[in-house]
Amino acid sequence: MKNFLCIIFLCCYQISQAQHATIVDSLVALIGKGKDTSKVNTYNLLAWEYRNSDLNKTDSFANLAIDLAMKKNFYKGLGKAYINKGLVYKNACDYAAALQTYRWALVNFVKANDKSGFSSVYNNVASVYYLQSSYTKAQYYYFQSLNISEELKDQMGIAKTLNNIGVVYMEQQQFEKAIQYFKRAYSILLKIDVNEAADCLNNIGSVYQYKGDTAQALNNYKESLAINKKIGDKKDVSSVLNNIGYMYYEIGDYKQALDHYHQSLKIDEELADIRSMSASYGNISNCYIKLKMLHAASKYAEQILSVAKTHNIRTDITDAYKMLNEIEEENGNYKQALIYHKLYKAYNDSVFNDQNNNVQAQLEARYLKEKTEKEKLINTKEGEMSIFKAKEKDKEVSQYILLIGMVLLLFVLVIYVVFFLLRKNKYS
Repeated sequence: MKNFLCIIFLCCYQISQAQHATIVDSLVALIGKGKDTSKVNTYNLLAWEYRNSDLNKTDSFANLAIDLAMKKNFYKGLGKAYINKGLVYKNACDYAAALQTYRWALVNFVKANDKSGFSSVYNNVASVYYLQSSYTKAQYYYFQSLNISEELKDQMGIAKTLNNIGVVYMEQQQFEKAIQYFKRAYSILLKIDVNEAADCLNNIGSVYQYKGDTAQALNNYKESLAINKKIGDKKDVSSVLNNIGYMYYEIGDYKQALDHYHQSLKIDEELADIRSMSASYGNISNCYIKLKMLHAASKYAEQILSVAKTHNIRTDITDAYKMLNEIEEENGNYKQALIYHKLYKAYNDSVFNDQNNNVQAQLEARYLKEKTEKEKLINTKEGEMSIFKAKEKDKEVSQYILLIGMVLLLFVLVIYVVFFLLRKNKYS
């Protein structure tokens, strides 16, 4: 289980709670005014405004935007609505639905010929693949997004995507490349939006954390936390709190770690952020294990198991059983520990086999594709050969007919000459 969360920021602007309330009030007042396309835009803005505080409202406003945009064939507004809808699915860990929704967004941006929409879709699709640990696919879509943002000279889009590429490199432990992309993003963000720069600071702190530089990591995290608290971004506050908690865990200050983990968990539960909740439960349980508070540790490990089973997050189910096994061994309850160990092994093997089967399926699909392409190529070549042979045969027949014609012509010419000579001798 991951001990901290790296931020992939997908938003363009972040604001304080007071500003948030003011903007929401202003947007709500606009709903009854203007044309239907303006209403769609307002619904989309409201959906986006609630993305870090109330995903249920994000979902409701996205649905309103989708319904109205469909009636009016407002493709750009429909694309943005699907982006918001996809965000809801992604946070609920329904990645298949998120990807399908983003595909619908792309279809509508294509209809609207909105290139900035393409970039946004690619960024969101990449983030889904990142969450599924499909880093090659994530990088592919991030670079697609970056190319479009550079073409459009969209500085925010460039910075956002540079940051996200850095996150992927960091996850792959390519730290130098990660810090290179984060710094490029940070240099742009400082000039255009300090709020977004806070996210980048958090990610720079994560690189130092990976490298084992605790002091530098904490400095960056605390600076990021101060900015995120000021602007009221709950999701990012939770993420940074979790990261700070892990740094204290690493240096053995488990009470400080618990304090930060509990603060993070409280926000995760408010936001119904399933994956973050699961990570926080695991981190809290680990702290209680270190403090020899095994009853409390077991309680939070059971929480992971409950959430993971509800949402069928099999990797977290595996982690939960492993943790429960460790706790029961510490308790001296070896019989129960053995049960958890067997369950851990069963799930671990199952996940491994699924991954293996996925690889096998991909290889088989690739083989079948190549086989089909080869057969198609062979059939094409055979067809071409048949045509060639037919043409050659026609050519041979034509040449044969021409030859016969020439022979006949020569024969007629010889007869004519002989006849002419005989006739000449007769009258001479």
